[in-house]
Amino acid sequence: SLVIECKRQREMCVANSNVKIDVRETLIKEVQNNNDDNYKALLLKDTKISFLPRGLSTKFTKLEILMVINATLSEASKEDFEGLKNLTDLNLSKNLIEKLPVDVFEDLKNLKKLILDDNKIQMLPPKIFMENSNLVELSLMNNNLQSINDETFKNLKALKRLYLTGNKLED
Repeated sequence: SLVIECKRQREMCVANSNVKIDVRETLIKEVQNNNDDNYKALLLKDTKISFLPRGLSTKFTKLEILMVINATLSEASKEDFEGLKNLTDLNLSKNLIEKLPVDVFEDLKNLKKLILDDNKIQMLPPKIFMENSNLVELSLMNNNLQSINDETFKNLKALKRLYLTGNKLED
């Protein structure tokens, strides 16, 4: 993996070494052999990455915020988030995600904020958020959702904000 520190906003970025990173107007510095696992936030923005790098939890043991924004991410799986037990905020907006497996967020039990805006998500498996009872904010704006099963939000006891505008939902 190639780790890049984006000096402009003091945010951390990660990508595989074969991925082209578009860092418009951002000063970058390559960090090699970085043993500092105290990073709590990771931003991967404006990249041409179509998958999440595996093993983030081994490099960033205290990661609380993960943002992959305006990339070409086309899928996400349970394995992508394996070991990220401290993750509270996940933002995968402005990507190309069409569908999500039912277990994708299963291990993210501390997740409080999930942003999936501006993707191409067509449907949500009925029990996709079953293990995310701490979720306070869920945003699925500007996707291709046409209907939502009654079971989808059933276990979201802490949910205070739900954003669904810009979908094709029927009354």
